[in-house]
Amino acid sequence: MMLDLTTKAITGVSWSIAQRLTSQALQSIVFLFVARLLGPGSFGLLALALVFLGLMQILVEQGFGDAIIQRGTLDGTWLDTAFWTGTLSGVLCCGLAVALAPWVALVFSQPELAPIIRWLSLLFLFYGLTMVPQALLRRALDFKPLALSSITQSLVGGVVAVVMAWRGFGVWSLVGQQLAAAFAGLVILSLVTHWRPRFQFSTHSLRELARFGCHITGVNLLNVVNRQGDNLVIGYFLGPVALGYYTIAYQLLTTLSNLLIGTVNSVSLPLFSRLQGSHRDLRELLQRLTRLTCATSAPIFIGLALFAPDVITLCLGPKWQPSAPALQVLCLIGFLYAGFYFHGPLLSAIGRPQWNLYLNAVQAVTNCAAFLIGVRWGIVGVAAAYVLRAYLTSPLHFLVVRRALGLRPWTYLKEFLPAMAASSVMALAILALKLFFPFASSPITLALGVPLGGATYGLILLALQPETRGDLESLWQHLRQRPATPGPTLAPVH
Repeated sequence: MMLDLTTKAITGVSWSIAQRLTSQALQSIVFLFVARLLGPGSFGLLALALVFLGLMQILVEQGFGDAIIQRGTLDGTWLDTAFWTGTLSGVLCCGLAVALAPWVALVFSQPELAPIIRWLSLLFLFYGLTMVPQALLRRALDFKPLALSSITQSLVGGVVAVVMAWRGFGVWSLVGQQLAAAFAGLVILSLVTHWRPRFQFSTHSLRELARFGCHITGVNLLNVVNRQGDNLVIGYFLGPVALGYYTIAYQLLTTLSNLLIGTVNSVSLPLFSRLQGSHRDLRELLQRLTRLTCATSAPIFIGLALFAPDVITLCLGPKWQPSAPALQVLCLIGFLYAGFYFHGPLLSAIGRPQWNLYLNAVQAVTNCAAFLIGVRWGIVGVAAAYVLRAYLTSPLHFLVVRRALGLRPWTYLKEFLPAMAASSVMALAILALKLFFPFASSPITLALGVPLGGATYGLILLALQPETRGDLESLWQHLRQRPATPGPTLAPVH
């Protein structure tokens, strides 16, 4: 069972890595071009619109995608009910967003927000139409079509954004990017997915979907509050320009986390779901995922914190320097991202999504309080409040994992400590380098500091956690072999 899943997982991760690398490369190139052409106000307005739309997006998805992935066997009526419910919800949310757009613009005292929200409300239609096909592909660990869709979205959206920004469309280039990418994704998924909905609907299936999905919906709503609460507070109290600087910092953080951790996390729910009957296998998988993601991501997060001013100056230009201090603070949360990213999929897989709901409720309440306190010190204060809150509430995650799997907190914590210790030594080496070369330019600082930091980190980590080398070598060998086994089939659909 574990061997079969390992082969499928490696295949899925291979395509996920290809997708992430290609998509992030395209998005990064587009981001560099667009950020140099647009000001912080444009990014701030888009971020404000996405705060409002992000809350409504959850009402379209309703947790049905995770319910499809987690369920042991699927019924055709189940899928049809999920599709038509999602599609209808998308239409209703689109109309509601159009109606509420002027009121949202009035609350933030930004009249230009209203037309932006109206146009972006079309995204709800795409969400409803693509929800079930995406869930079926993820359930089957068939990430090749998803990779193709994601890369096409990045390419099409990026071209639209760059052309429109070059022609002087301002914030509308970002709006055009979102709509073009969503449309491209719908077209690709329609071409590569064999499943087609039938005109049937079952209230019984809807109740079953809702029973599982209600907890996922609650978690997702709280996730939006957790992830967008800072944008809401900054946009309301400090305005779109300050929010634009913060958005750039946060976007760099999320780009890194999506590339380093999201690659593996994208296959974690179907993997955990297939092992849900064995706590021993689940514990082993969680520990290996945590060890691997900490080892690969910790030095990059800490390195970016140390080199943030140089990276921003070199890549985005000096006008974005106000984003650097916020980015440096935000990068300190990287250790928690590396391990805690998997807790949501794990709890969903074992049929305990309500536990994740409780965790996110605590985080949402404490985040909102922290943001309201931190905003008086500007965007750096908000970033510091976010990071501090995360570390203060982190013991709750260890307790939940212990209750779910019987994994003792100290045993789990030991997977984090070697990477933390090695990153600390690496940070001292880089700070010493900066002390000896205080006036070096950004390119020289990066050219000297990155190899020094990488070598220092690698030596210390292998000394403290030698099993990490085996994990990395195993992953590399599997990736080089690129197993040619056929993609796993779906569970029977009746």
